[in-house]
Amino acid sequence: NIADSGVGAAWNGTTGTFATSPIGVSGLNPASWTITSICLKIVHTWDSDLIVYLVNPCGQRILLIKAAGGAGSNFTNTCFTTAAGNVIGSAGNNTAPFSGTYAPKAGAAAWAAFLACANPNGTWSLTVGDSVGGSTGNIDDWTINFSSTNAVASYAWSPATNLTSTTTASTTASPPSTTTYT
Repeated sequence: NIADSGVGAAWNGTTGTFATSPIGVSGLNPASWTITSICLKIVHTWDSDLIVYLVNPCGQRILLIKAAGGAGSNFTNTCFTTAAGNVIGSAGNNTAPFSGTYAPKAGAAAWAAFLACANPNGTWSLTVGDSVGGSTGNIDDWTINFSSTNAVASYAWSPATNLTSTTTASTTASPPSTTTYT
């Protein structure tokens, strides 16, 4: 549950009483990855009370939503991508419930810094704080999708005798007798 009035209006995602939902991520290539989308479903009776951050395994936070939607309720199938241009809370995008694809409140420069995390493998968390009393809610669900090239960095075949290459995945061996290559 999202604690009613658990954070202040200037909340930076680190202090106070707030809801956190973690997702463990593994198998991404630290040298080649990006986020393709973050989608969430937050049920809350007064959206403008909420401040929402995504936290990466490096401990960096990016502000997704802050005090948007007035007295409206809920974020349903609300997604964030690096390609979106509209921000929740901006002109024409301030009526809840929020459905669709948006840019994070923090902006493009913040995305770039956030995606500079050296290792995307680990725990990612969605943190949600309520900055005003009198309403309740919870994180129902959220997903994060990545694109990653998982290429092996290098090869080293041994012994090198009678191989067409010792540093590529595809090589041809022509040994004069039975030979085990590793």
